[in-house]
Amino acid sequence: MLPLSREYGVVMRVDVLGPLAVMCGPKRATIPGPRLQAVLGVLALRAGQVVSVSEPIDAAWPPGAVPATAVKTVRSHVAHLRQTLRGHRHGETLQPGHPGYLLALPATAVDRFRFEQAAAAGRALRDGGEHGAAVAQFRAALAHWRGEVLAGCDLHGWAAADATRLAEARLVVTEDKVAAELAAGQHREVVAELEYLVRRHPFRERFWELLMLALHTTGRQADALAA
Repeated sequence: MLPLSREYGVVMRVDVLGPLAVMCGPKRATIPGPRLQAVLGVLALRAGQVVSVSEPIDAAWPPGAVPATAVKTVRSHVAHLRQTLRGHRHGETLQPGHPGYLLALPATAVDRFRFEQAAAAGRALRDGGEHGAAVAQFRAALAHWRGEVLAGCDLHGWAAADATRLAEARLVVTEDKVAAELAAGQHREVVAELEYLVRRHPFRERFWELLMLALHTTGRQADALAA
């Protein structure tokens, strides 16, 4: 099990690969409202780093629609979040830091970083020829996803761009997983998944290439040619 942040013996985890989820030990912390969720979510995307006051503003309001009270509103949101987390013994996890705020969690406490670590481990195993072990790591990476990044939050600016990059990374890991499954000899098992993936992403060439390979290897040459 990956180590997570602990305060007073309580484990805290923030998940952003889907709707925001905040777990303090076995209990889920309720973060009310999409704007509060967005502020905490964008801080979690930069967990362990000081985030300037302007970054939550850029992420939470569209360009040209930032209110004059945005700085005051973000400060109010952070104060509300700290109070909520304090009720779960994690109030000091969200800290003021020059020139902004710090979500004082290790990367392993946020699913985004666990996804990236598992994906990197899978690629290292694949490059070493350990395709079966690579498949397990790629599957572990993809298991962190529960939907779109911070689903339900209206993201803008750098946060929206970060969400787009993560969505692309998810597709690349899916490609890597299927390729590793094929290299491990799991040809028949991946055909149905690839047929679904090319319907879902018809302009993604690597899915088509992998489908053609899987069909050809399983003796379905006509279907491979049609693909």
